[in-house]
Amino acid sequence: MNKTKSLTFTFSAIFAVLVFLVTSGFSLYIPQTRGFFNIGEAAVYVAALLGGPYIGSFAGGFGSMLADIFLGYYIYAPATLVIKGLEGFIVGYLSRRGFSKPTSRSKALGLALTLAIGVCLLSLGSLFYIGEAEITIQLPLLYNQSVTVELIPLFWAFIALLFIVCVSHLILKNPDAIWLILAMAVGGIAMVLGYFLYEQLILGVVAVAEIPFNVSQMLVGMTVAIYIYRGVKALS
Repeated sequence: MNKTKSLTFTFSAIFAVLVFLVTSGFSLYIPQTRGFFNIGEAAVYVAALLGGPYIGSFAGGFGSMLADIFLGYYIYAPATLVIKGLEGFIVGYLSRRGFSKPTSRSKALGLALTLAIGVCLLSLGSLFYIGEAEITIQLPLLYNQSVTVELIPLFWAFIALLFIVCVSHLILKNPDAIWLILAMAVGGIAMVLGYFLYEQLILGVVAVAEIPFNVSQMLVGMTVAIYIYRGVKALS
């Protein structure tokens, strides 16, 4: 095994562990709307953006599958291996393409997309993730703590505004950043579609009801991932 393959294997394993820990370590559940999400999507995106398509695919698929098994969602584990693996590959592949020469039009596209994502985040959060929320933080096999908080629409307005302001500033400063947003959006759509087809065709459940929750998870993941990615790149 040469040095390049050794490094790829090592980083794939590290990011897979990261995806597993983040996915299984934090979750938010709203009893009132039965809304549930974790921030594992952010870890998949970060792995793909930093490591590329193959590391993103392995970390996303294998790490997320292990989290499903650990959390008891055995029926989803096979699908997660494929769906999250594909998501990681798409994000990693597209993020490396980019614009050959960013233009004012690409900036406008980026700002419009950022605004649209912010509005969707506000709308879905205010509809499905308000009221009494159970936040669970755990370190697998070592620590488990749940707290109850009250989420209000103002919280999601703040998150959406923070996303719009910060990402818009990033795009204006570096137009290539729009490609990262597009890459995560395409990968996230593939994830939402993959779980819809699996639940509808294989599990035989009314999968359309899960779409808003999966989209919300994707948008929150994008929000967290872009901040982490920006911070890592600033340090490197």
